[in-house]
This record gives sequence, structure tokens and C-alpha cells, in this order.
Amino acid sequence: MGFLNQLDGVVVLFNRSISNSFFVFLLLWHGSLAAATVQVLVSPAWLQSGGERHPLKPGVLLKAGDVIETGLGGRVRLVLEEGVLLKLGSDSRLLFQAHDLTLFRGVVRLKVKQKRRDSAVYRLFSQDRPTLSVPQGAEVWLKRTINSWRTCRVKGMLTVEKSLASGFILNRPRHCYEWLADAAQGQFRYLSKARMKTRLQEVNTLKDQGLLIEGGAWVAYLGQFRGRGGERLLSRLQQQGYPVEAEMAYFSGEEWQRLMIRGFYEESEALAFIRRHRSWSNKKMWVEEQ
Repeated sequence: MGFLNQLDGVVVLFNRSISNSFFVFLLLWHGSLAAATVQVLVSPAWLQSGGERHPLKPGVLLKAGDVIETGLGGRVRLVLEEGVLLKLGSDSRLLFQAHDLTLFRGVVRLKVKQKRRDSAVYRLFSQDRPTLSVPQGAEVWLKRTINSWRTCRVKGMLTVEKSLASGFILNRPRHCYEWLADAAQGQFRYLSKARMKTRLQEVNTLKDQGLLIEGGAWVAYLGQFRGRGGERLLSRLQQQGYPVEAEMAYFSGEEWQRLMIRGFYEESEALAFIRRHRSWSNKKMWVEEQ
């Protein structure tokens, strides 16, 4: 269905003054958000922490001030307090603070469980775009680019503060609000089931993508190098956002360096990953279960 010509199904909620925001950020209003856990990821993805940038790994505990970033094709699934889920799509960047989450660019899907002990509400602020509030029991899809700001209701009731002065609710199936570049204001539309599914797939992970999962038992070995002959490849792949590690082994009195990626969900995943990246090295590659 095309854009709606009027605010069909929209309820004005409030009219109040709020100081201007100068960044795009996702705030969690509650007492003590300190960390989130990386549960699933598809590389490339990075963690910037303490002034250093490293490839992101499953099972990592994010703390205040950490930044996660995905490259093209990357995906990250995080578990926040009390099972709240956040999925980050390709080419996205997110900053964690003690009480906020800052979305600089990209696409995210946030699911807030219904039965939580506090009354935390997730909110997205933008200098020139609406503010999105996601209460308990709600789920939202959000995409931010240089040229657009799009959000869709997946579940529950979402509140949008238009122009930081008045508000309305997205409360119908596949009800969306879009603000395109240079537009005076946003517009409403309803998506078909197929179009909505396509949008949600932007943050979903698939087994054939090479899932790295917290506690995954399979390891992909990328080659074995005499001495420390794998250092150059190790550094290059880490810079590209792949969580490659090195371990030393000794055979017949000689030292060998093995490069590997841990955490694959199953053997077929690790084997598929090796097949896709065979060009990385002319060394023999193999998989093992830890």
C-alpha cells in the first residue's frame, strides 16, 4: 500500500518541550545497564574498546563505552538485561554507554520482553528526526542512513515523538513511519507481509552465512605455518573483522603456527566457511571439534 495521506490510526499523546539532540542514539532508561553479551555473529564485525579495535567474538561482554560495528554482510545478535534481544544488521555501528545505546548508522531490530521487573523504555533520539520509544512487550525494526530514517512496528505499541513536540502511536500490523532526505516531515505507510519480511531479514542470521555462536564447538583451521609465518595473514584478517586466533604447535623439534576461528555452530558451518575463503591461503585447511 502507498503512503497514507493522513494520520490514519494515529493518536496524539503529548505536547512538551525537549532540548535539541545533537546525536543519533538509542537510550535505555533504567537504573543499571552495564553490559550486553554477544550471542551470535556473522563476520566481519569489530569491537572498539579502551582505544583499541579488535574483531568481535561470540560470548564477549560489552561494557560502557564499547562500540560494535559490522561490515558488509556482517550480523550481530546481542542479549541485554532480562533477555532483551537486539539484532544489528550489515554495515551498522552502535555505541554502548552506562544508560544509553547510540545508533550511528545501519539497521537494528529490538525486542523488549513483556514481563520485566522494571519499567525500562528504549528510545531513539535524532537531531532532525522523531524519537522512538519501545516499551515492554514491543518489538521494532529501525534503519538509519544518511538519506533516510525508517521504523516499523513488529509487535506491541510504539510511541513516536514527532519534532520533539507531539507524539503518536504505531499500533497496527506492519505500521511504518518513514522520513526521507530533504522531506519536510515523515510519512506513514503499511507494508505487505512480504515487504515486512524482507525488511526483517536485513538483521536475521542464516546458518549458511557462517554463524559464530557463544559456546560453539567447531573450529576452522586456516592453515599451519612454520615458525611465525602466519603473522601477516593473521593481521590482515583481523583488520578485516574476522576473529582469527593463533596457536603454537611443535613437531619434530620445530615450531608451527596455526591460524583458526573458533565458535562455529556445527561442522557443516565450519566446512562451508573454509570453502568460501579458500583463497586466503594456499595451506591445507581443516575443521575440528573442541
